[in-house]
Amino acid sequence: MKKSVLVVSDLHVGSSVGLLPPNYVDTNQNVQMLSPAQQYLWDNYINILDGLVAQGRQPDLIVGNGDMIDGRQRKNEGIGLTLLPLEDQMNAAANALYEIQNRFPNTSFRFVEGTPYHEAPEQVRALAKIFTPFPPHMTYRLQVGKAFVQFHHEVGFSSTITGAKSAQLEKAINENLIATALHDWRDYHILIRSHVHYFRAVAMKNHICISTPCFQMQNRYSTKAGPARNIPDLGMLWLEIDDSMLERGMCPVGYEELLFPYPEPEADNPFAEEAADEAVV
Repeated sequence: MKKSVLVVSDLHVGSSVGLLPPNYVDTNQNVQMLSPAQQYLWDNYINILDGLVAQGRQPDLIVGNGDMIDGRQRKNEGIGLTLLPLEDQMNAAANALYEIQNRFPNTSFRFVEGTPYHEAPEQVRALAKIFTPFPPHMTYRLQVGKAFVQFHHEVGFSSTITGAKSAQLEKAINENLIATALHDWRDYHILIRSHVHYFRAVAMKNHICISTPCFQMQNRYSTKAGPARNIPDLGMLWLEIDDSMLERGMCPVGYEELLFPYPEPEADNPFAEEAADEAVV
């Protein structure tokens, strides 16, 4: 059996550096203008979706893998939010997801709960109800023929640029194998995680764990340790699941990271005019 899945996560709608549909009218009837960061994210969000349509791709399932909204940002007293009311964040997130639904109207949605700091379970349920009769899961377990896929939002985070990021995903595979061996739980061949805002994939024989890219640029929290330490990977994830691969002892999934670049901020050049004058002389 072959099935394709489009995974979108960590939109962080409400954040000043998260996804926001253009011309959103908030609950006070104010039109929200997009910041340059939000405009960049939105343009690429639409480009990815339009690109899939142009290529004739049709997902069999769409999974929202958590953190669709940014929440109240209690620790920062709301600093960094462009939409403060949760109602606005939910409505704007729904508008963003309509763009996916409009392009793939016959494809079913499933939702996974994100980090409680950003979205409470009742908020995820309210958003999911717009797109599917199925309630959201903390962990969503999917069967495709003989292949089993597990979607969960959180995974261990590492800010280390080297192998520690991948080690967290390998740990998730090992935890899955231990649960199978010690508790006779089902063996999940494909583990999908989000939360960490970087794309990684770790495979071993017939198992793989992938952390998904996001739609939130650097905020003050992620940048405080250094401007180049936690640069997010931006985009979505496409899965092609084929359970016949298991018969050959292979991992039953092909994947494509639908990424777009994170632009480096411009440097200030207060000496440009002076340099131009020197060049003339």
